[in-house]
Amino acid sequence: YKDIHLVLAGPDENMYPTLKALVQKNKLESRVHIISFLENIERSQALHGCGFLVIPSRHDAMSIVVLEAGLASKPVLITKQAGFSIIERINGGVVCNADVESLTSGVSNLLEMNEQQLNELGNNLFFFVKENYTWDVIVKKVENLYEKLIPKITIG
Repeated sequence: YKDIHLVLAGPDENMYPTLKALVQKNKLESRVHIISFLENIERSQALHGCGFLVIPSRHDAMSIVVLEAGLASKPVLITKQAGFSIIERINGGVVCNADVESLTSGVSNLLEMNEQQLNELGNNLFFFVKENYTWDVIVKKVENLYEKLIPKITIG
């Protein structure tokens, strides 16, 4: 995949020297870019400019960046440890194990897709996020919950 650029955003300070050394050792500085944490506008620009998002987490629960990728209509690859396997059921990306072989396979599958296939996955994720995770939807769910709970509350 010689025409692909890999952007590693926000690796912690402990991982940065190791990642940088690997990139230099393999002479990949022109194609592998290690950047720090991205603020809101930069993150939005990066998401809109990417082909897809990969979150190779071994421990984290579902990251909000998955929802942000969905709002940018970008498919995602996440691990089963992320706790958001619905991504696969809605056909919004790939869910895999948090090991090198599974991540490699998942990324390769996404890289083999054409632009139309990636757009379809991204659009599926967009509509899922829009229908389930926007502020209007969340506020309505909270209002409905309170309406159910308030009549049941007794004072004194």
